[in-house]
Parts: sequence; structure tokens; C-alpha cells
Amino acid sequence: HEYGSVQASPAVTINTAPSASALTITPSSPLSTDDLHASYTYSDADGDAESGSKIIWYRDGVAQPAYEDLITVPSSATTAGEQWYFTIQPCDGKDYGSVRPSPAVTINTPPGASALAITPGSPLTDDDLVASYTYSDADGDGEGTSKIVWYKDGVDQPAYENLTTVPSSATAAGEEWYFTVMPGDGFDFGLPRTSNKVFVANMPPSVSSPSILPAAPLTTDDLIASYIYTDPENDPEKGSRVVWYKNSVAQTEYNDLLRLPASATAKKQVWYFTVQPRDGKQYGVVQKSGLVVIGNTPPRAE
Repeated sequence: HEYGSVQASPAVTINTAPSASALTITPSSPLSTDDLHASYTYSDADGDAESGSKIIWYRDGVAQPAYEDLITVPSSATTAGEQWYFTIQPCDGKDYGSVRPSPAVTINTPPGASALAITPGSPLTDDDLVASYTYSDADGDGEGTSKIVWYKDGVDQPAYENLTTVPSSATAAGEEWYFTVMPGDGFDFGLPRTSNKVFVANMPPSVSSPSILPAAPLTTDDLIASYIYTDPENDPEKGSRVVWYKNSVAQTEYNDLLRLPASATAKKQVWYFTVQPRDGKQYGVVQKSGLVVIGNTPPRAE
């Protein structure tokens, strides 16, 4: 028998489809002013380069053909509250791999703060300073951890960071206070806002128990003004006004004296004094002493 020659069949190359992994969208918490960027890792067992992969973007579950095969969706295409993701079907120029979806991101709008105020608007040294403001968020997000910074005379006070109240023990007369707030919704911070400025005013001093000693003076007795001075800030007494009255008429020549000489009195005169306390900065309320009547000094036998 005669046999013909055997023809070799052509070689068949088997291609392995590529794959995609590590799909992400950046930023992960985008604002409505942020572009959305797709990223992923391409791999191919045959070492084939990527060519012709299909990218489809979805907004609230609906494909957006305008951005097909684009790595970036511009911020002009997004609105707060929308949910976006993309799918990738990798291709090596020959075959497509499996479709993979990315994690979804929700477009967020940063919150805002308005109507910032410190109460009371004219605080004294015994008043706490209380911060208030109105929080708003276009996405309806509740307030997260907003950032509050207090300033005393223009210098930030870290001890009261994120507190809405500064205790009165932290303030002193003459200081200027204000606060800033950067509202947060748990995702992003809004623009910082600044409150009104308040100036801490001095608390006026007071006096109690004004009286004249001795209580039953004779014509030979000096009259001594006595009272108890107190000041909320413990400021020392400085510049208090004392006015003496004889028979209800002010005796201005004795102003601010605590001791009225006996030579100024005569029997049967009625005397009292008023005192208006001062701490060197501010006057308190005028207080009036009780009345004394000058008694006769009996004669002495020689």
C-alpha cells in the first residue's frame, strides 16, 4: 500500500480573558463640587495589555451613556444626594472579562451655620458665655461633630474647644470674646463662621451694714463711718464716695472722710452719711446709714 504524506494542523492559541479588581471611586465622600474618578486594577494571565475595556457610570441605578468609557465624571453632572457607581468589563483587545461593579458613593453637600450669637450680649464677670447657632444641611444630614473654637482677645482657647459654654470662672473684666464654628454633618465640614464679639464688663462692688460709731455720740465724739465693702471680682476698694448729712443737708466740706471731727457737730443735730462704693472702675449702689442724734456732753466738776 502506498500512503500519502500527513499534513500538520495549524496551532490554536487559547486566550484567557482579563479581570478587574480593587474598584474605587475617589473621593469616597464627594461633594457636589468634586469630580468623580474611577480607578481599578487590570490584570491578564496572558500578559495582554488592556484595550477596549467598557466603563458604564450609574446615577441612582440608571446608566449614564454620556459618560460611557470615561474615567472621570465632572462635578457639573452631579447633584447632592445622588448615588453613583460604575461597572468595568475589562478587555485585552480580544476578549472581555466579567463585569465588576464599584462601591457606590453618595454626593454630599457640606452643611452651613448661621445666626451665630453669644449670650448674654453684654456679659458681666459672673456670666457664663453661651454659644448658639443655626445648623442647616441641604442633604438633610443631622449635625455631626462640628468644630467650635473660642477666642479671648484674639487668641484661641484650646481648653474650651468644641464646647458651647465658657464658664464665668474663665473670664475677666475687659476681655473680648468670640467663637467660630465649622459645621460638620459626619461626612464633611462646612465653611467656618464667626460670631459677634462680646466684652466682659466689670461687676460693681457693694456695701452693707453702713452705720455711725458711736451709736449715741456726744458733742465730744468724732463720728466714724463704718460699712462692709464687697466686690464679686475681689477688686480692692478705690474711690468710694462718702457724703455726710447734717439735718438732711449735705456737708460737702467733709466729702469722702470716714471720720467726722467732733468740732463739726453740736447737740441735737441729726447726722447720717451715704456711701457709693467703687472698685477703681465702677460705682455700686448708694447706701445710707442710720441716723444719730448728737447728745449733750455733761459738764465736769473741776
